[in-house]
Amino acid sequence: MTEYRYELPVLAKEYTYNRPSLAEEYTYNRPSLAEEFNYKTRALAEELSHKRQDSTDERIYEDLSLVNEDRDERLAPARESRYEDLTLADDFMFGKIMACREDLCKELLELVLGIRIARIRFIEPQKDVQITADGKGVRFDVYVDDDRQTVYDMEMQAVPRNNLPKRSRYYGSMMDLNMIEHGVDYKELRQSFVIFICKFNPFGGERHFYTFENTCKEEQELPLGDGTAKIFLCTKGQSDDISDELAAFLEYLTDGTADSAFTKRLDAAVCDARRNKEWRMQYMTMEMALKEKLDEGLQKRSKDIAIKLLKRNMPITDIMDITGLSTEEISELQTKIGECSI
Repeated sequence: MTEYRYELPVLAKEYTYNRPSLAEEYTYNRPSLAEEFNYKTRALAEELSHKRQDSTDERIYEDLSLVNEDRDERLAPARESRYEDLTLADDFMFGKIMACREDLCKELLELVLGIRIARIRFIEPQKDVQITADGKGVRFDVYVDDDRQTVYDMEMQAVPRNNLPKRSRYYGSMMDLNMIEHGVDYKELRQSFVIFICKFNPFGGERHFYTFENTCKEEQELPLGDGTAKIFLCTKGQSDDISDELAAFLEYLTDGTADSAFTKRLDAAVCDARRNKEWRMQYMTMEMALKEKLDEGLQKRSKDIAIKLLKRNMPITDIMDITGLSTEEISELQTKIGECSI
């Protein structure tokens, strides 16, 4: 007991002596940890701010790039030629000839698909399909219905686009919805083909002909059997994967050379179409309407970009150079931004 009483004060004294040192060390280190935390937080915040700024810059310049791409792509056909110079590669000319010359339309489908079609029930050029009043519609270049309960959509694509696979999906879906809208039950949906005839290769390969159908991923030989197919026919192919007749057709689209009996009939139909005054008027009206819509769309996108740049306090002269808007238009946008911030 005596020994225990003697050592206890010593231990207590030692503990009391060391305790302030621990407290001092804790007190000393605490501000350092806080400062380090604040420093790292500020650094992270600055890094995120720069990343957001860079991301905003990328989006703005991406928008500007899209504006220029849209302008170049959509105005290219208008700059390219007059009506008298249109070729079969123009979607308007293609649609008109396929509609008025059932024999040529039938022969082209047979040539592409390698089948025989007894009779075509009807052909609609530039067919518009709008399922709902406020929904996005679609315009098919050539919509064909045959006697085999099969529907076809043929699209002439002269200008390269990156979204053709998604467009083919959308066009196929709209064909199905169009049939259902007219009272067809799901089990009665017809076989459908979406055919893109391209003056380029959308997949960057060497083939002329690409066919896509739905199959099982785990068992490649097991088809889904939904009756749909998407076909891409390309003039820029290098492989020996098509018939001589189809190769002659693609050559005609490329340089206008009509070497086969079929392409000679096509070329004669194109020459007749160029002299059709009614079609000329329809083409000019369509081009004017398209240009007006394009101008409206580009104007809206330019204003959207200008608003983003104004909010970043970019000089008005720079915004004018980038967007092509006038001083008055940018001033109106500034007023609009000020009213919204009140």
